[in-house]
Amino acid sequence: MTDPVQPWFGLDVLVVSPTPSHPQDHGNRKRIFEICAELKRQGARIHFVHYPAEHDWRHQWPLKHEAEMRAAWDSYQLVAPSRALHCDSIGEDHEIDEWADPGLAHYLAWACRVRAYDMVIVNYTWLSFCLEAIPSAVFKVCDTHDVFADRRRLLQANGIAPEFFHTTREEEAKGLSRADLVWAIKKAEQDYFERDLGLPNCLTMLHAEPERGWWTRPPSTDGWLRAGVIGARNNVNRRNLEEFLNLALPAIERYMAPVKIVVAGGCSADFLDWSHPNLEVIGRVAEVEDFYRAVDVVLAPMKFSTGLKIKVSEALASGAPLLAHAHAMEGYPTRERLHQLHDFEDMAIELVKLAFDSAPLQKLAARSRAVCATIQASVLASLEATRESLVAKTRETICVVAPAEALDPACLLHDHLLSALDYLRFIAPIALYVTGAPAKGMKFDFLARFELRRQIFADPALMEALGDDAPDFWTPMPLPVLLETRGYRRACFLADPHDQLRVQEPLFNAFVVKTGALRQALVRCDAIELAGGDPEALIETLRGELDVIVAGAAPWSARRWQGVAGVAAVVETPFRRSGDFEFFRHREKSTAAPAKLVILARSDDGVALELAALAEKLSFPARLVDLSDPTTRSALVRGDQGDAQAKPRDALASLRDASLLVDMTEQDTLAAVIGEAALRANVPVLWFQRGALAHAWRGFETPLRPTSLARLFTTIAQCALNPDALEALRGVCARLAKIQFGNDAGWTIIWGLLKQSSNRSDQERDVAAAELWG
Repeated sequence: MTDPVQPWFGLDVLVVSPTPSHPQDHGNRKRIFEICAELKRQGARIHFVHYPAEHDWRHQWPLKHEAEMRAAWDSYQLVAPSRALHCDSIGEDHEIDEWADPGLAHYLAWACRVRAYDMVIVNYTWLSFCLEAIPSAVFKVCDTHDVFADRRRLLQANGIAPEFFHTTREEEAKGLSRADLVWAIKKAEQDYFERDLGLPNCLTMLHAEPERGWWTRPPSTDGWLRAGVIGARNNVNRRNLEEFLNLALPAIERYMAPVKIVVAGGCSADFLDWSHPNLEVIGRVAEVEDFYRAVDVVLAPMKFSTGLKIKVSEALASGAPLLAHAHAMEGYPTRERLHQLHDFEDMAIELVKLAFDSAPLQKLAARSRAVCATIQASVLASLEATRESLVAKTRETICVVAPAEALDPACLLHDHLLSALDYLRFIAPIALYVTGAPAKGMKFDFLARFELRRQIFADPALMEALGDDAPDFWTPMPLPVLLETRGYRRACFLADPHDQLRVQEPLFNAFVVKTGALRQALVRCDAIELAGGDPEALIETLRGELDVIVAGAAPWSARRWQGVAGVAAVVETPFRRSGDFEFFRHREKSTAAPAKLVILARSDDGVALELAALAEKLSFPARLVDLSDPTTRSALVRGDQGDAQAKPRDALASLRDASLLVDMTEQDTLAAVIGEAALRANVPVLWFQRGALAHAWRGFETPLRPTSLARLFTTIAQCALNPDALEALRGVCARLAKIQFGNDAGWTIIWGLLKQSSNRSDQERDVAAAELWG
């Protein structure tokens, strides 16, 4: 079978962090690193915005660690603070935006204007002001790390003065309401966000680390049990460890237990002046794995704090036995009794027991590995739930699949692309997928008016062909992968990618159609045909998978699908929605003499040649344009220059100076589009048919549809000799154009069909959200 697509493949994730991801020497840095690393493993592109708010970056520039971050992530940007950092609260508690930095907000707003991001993760609630700078189309996540409401009271209750950021419940709710999804670091905090703050979309995102395997067996062989504590230097860690040591050291001494409590990490600095035969303070360690390999059991003596104890996850991932206070394990999925001890006295007693009987250590180590695996599974499930929420927000985007040549303003297809984008963007957000061969005259500036520079994807083969000329804001991705990972429900096809949608499954030796979550497709037959595609093959590919709306300016190109299974509707729709065709302005004028009469017919059509000869005799210069000639056809569609000596440089350019157009083709799509362009430019058009169609028109003859050669030649002669006759014909055509192109014509029907699908999807999304969030 084909390789499974990575869940986050091609998704651009903007991460805003007040702390660096390297080195991972603090709990918050480890969490941010592991989240980003896992997203990257699953195919996401990580764009790390570092707002250096922590002490080790305030007065120095650690270039080594900056280089590590540049190497680790797809992009890295350092945004220096433009205000004082970590100020004391003006009132009793901080207001949620009291630490807001306009410089950071302005940078994020600019970044989102110039490139595409699918999701933003803002770390910490006090940075939630950043979310207001992010466009609404981007999925917004706040990784809270901690609860900051009532933090002042918690610290004061444990003899610690208010520090860092502390706020009220009302202010915390205000900040978190800016996010589409709130990540709580443990279930208790998710419950608080939902129950007390009334936030609807919350998810528990535990901290997981890969299983390290650092600890394999008790290392001590001298009769001592070495119990290790490692942590950062902060008042919460200091206060907890002080209380634990004041209880544990006397108990160890009382029982004469051979225990050494080994204190490591930044928190060691607060205990350097402690002296006890059962205490060893070793300070910071060069490599954290050396600490875990050197202890027989790890201790987690925390009876009060906020957030999740990151060092617990590190200890579990190391594979070492763990002895913990129940509060330290809050949020972790464990039922092990020694992970849930009720107080420091219990911890001390269990430590003494292990000193005299170390047999349970291997069982405890196995429990650490099992809990670590459970945490990893929980994080993966939460990331998938996050991705599903992202897709639920963006799936109503309409994916417009267009040929690369349509980006050339001189190409006839450019006019239809403009109309499609300009119309569909009022129904839903637009994502543009570009496929086909490169075109020399491709322009991208016009996409800015549709806010599309941020959502453009391209066939990898096209990107490879463009080489260094490929726009840096395009994302290369196979179309089936785009549809699968983004979950788009609707697509508009102006190009034919049916070969890309059919993917071979070697196991079954067959091709399967990969359309992801698509439920509805608008297939524009005339645009696909003019681009050199096969609209029939595309419709056949799609109609067995989803509802297809077939549309086209030429009635014969779409009506054959009326009543066919899988085809929801057939709509006759003008090539442009409104206004004159723009591509005329981008064509070079012909070097030949201007023609008053342009005849669309085969070059060997005797009647057309006679008609041109008559016009010439009447001083009404004529030009015959053969649409069956591949070179001429390409010149008309794409604005190719061709051979100036062999034929006019651009046959259609003369239409700007023409007074009359005669269509003598037999159901030619390009002729139908040229006729529309002429009518919109106020150039009269005569349609002349022969054979069965001419017979069908008899009895319905109009000034614009002569049904006999006599009537056709007479009309041309009158227009050549009498300006009033030509003006009268122009008036008839103007009335016809008003009828055919006024009030958006078939576009209104397409609007209704697509909006109807959107309303159904809204109801389905509500049901899915209820299932996801309960």
